[in-house]
Amino acid sequence: MNKLHLTALLINISTICFSQTTETKYYNQRMDEVRKEKARYSKTITQNSDGTITESTLDLKKNVVTNSQTSKGGEPFGVWIYQRARGTGELDYNFQLNYTTEICSNNGELAKVNKYLEDNDAVGYKSPKLATDHPTVYHFIGEGMIYPPKARRGGIQGVVTCSFVITKDGKVGNIVVNKGIDVVLDKEAVRIIRALRFTTPPLLNGQPVDVCIQLPITYKLG
Repeated sequence: MNKLHLTALLINISTICFSQTTETKYYNQRMDEVRKEKARYSKTITQNSDGTITESTLDLKKNVVTNSQTSKGGEPFGVWIYQRARGTGELDYNFQLNYTTEICSNNGELAKVNKYLEDNDAVGYKSPKLATDHPTVYHFIGEGMIYPPKARRGGIQGVVTCSFVITKDGKVGNIVVNKGIDVVLDKEAVRIIRALRFTTPPLLNGQPVDVCIQLPITYKLG
């Protein structure tokens, strides 16, 4: 490696290092800020080189990350870790949002089906069956959806309307937001739709078909 290339490499490394900053604070069981030697938890805020910000909480006694959130301009990114009643869970926000006012449509005999997540024997339509034991897609969404703390604190509520396709292979794809409320709620709505899994595809007269579905997801503060 010549001197010019070595100098350029060192400059690039320095730029990456200085573009990411980290700040850590320490807290006791009651979440009062304390000195490191008396702390039960640490909270670290990292300004990432891509412009995102990661906030993470570490249980120092168990050496377990109990909370980790990455965002940019309020939009969630990456895989979040959150505290549940038992242990921790993950929320996969590793995707981009797509917005459009255009709504996909179903043609032919499928156009006669009013509710594509329910069977319609009159036209020979069988809805896709969930891979989980939830009785309906709505139960799955209601149980798995998270009300983002940022939206809850801001009193943001309303209906996010999404469209997506369940393919003849039983896969979910082409998810778009037709009407959003706030980027954090929009992204959570798409996240829970992406989590849907089916054991059978939509069937029309016994044949697998692609079906377009428009689904409203309601966020309401109690």
